[in-house]
Amino acid sequence: MRTLLALLLLGCLAAAPAGAFTREELKRGGVPEEQIPTVPDLLEKVEDLEDVPTFRDNGALSWGALANLSASYIPRGPGMTDLILEVRDEVQALSGKDIRIEGFIYPLKAGEAHDYFLLSGLPPSCPFCLPGGPADMVEVMAARPVPHSIEPVMLTGRFEVLEDDPTGLLYRLHDARAVE
Repeated sequence: MRTLLALLLLGCLAAAPAGAFTREELKRGGVPEEQIPTVPDLLEKVEDLEDVPTFRDNGALSWGALANLSASYIPRGPGMTDLILEVRDEVQALSGKDIRIEGFIYPLKAGEAHDYFLLSGLPPSCPFCLPGGPADMVEVMAARPVPHSIEPVMLTGRFEVLEDDPTGLLYRLHDARAVE
């Protein structure tokens, strides 16, 4: 399953579109307002990455905080470079603690409910693609199956910051449960 997940990640990142239409461009193109999809504001808009909050107003862990990484490159030789991602101290301190997080379910198998899936702050736009890179997803291992929904779900569980995970993911939520 981890190999499949890693291959799916790589394939989707390679096939990701270069851009999308903005709401204003769709309006100018004559698309009626009621036909323009809306996306819940799960992602923070900030000018300075240092200002990204760790938690949202509803108590959920911020997707902006998860994506706010520092990156460094270590040359290992001709054509060989290691990418080192460092998680913010505020997020690292949450490892092993119970947290709440809200996002969209990306199932890894067919079914109406899932106990193993990916969660992202971005809604699905392609049935074969993932929403971004490893900082934009949390691997979820639910205590009991969570019903699939096209709407965002709020989950609670034990958060883990992963170290050198073979899938390339950075975060995991253990014993996750849906919050009503």
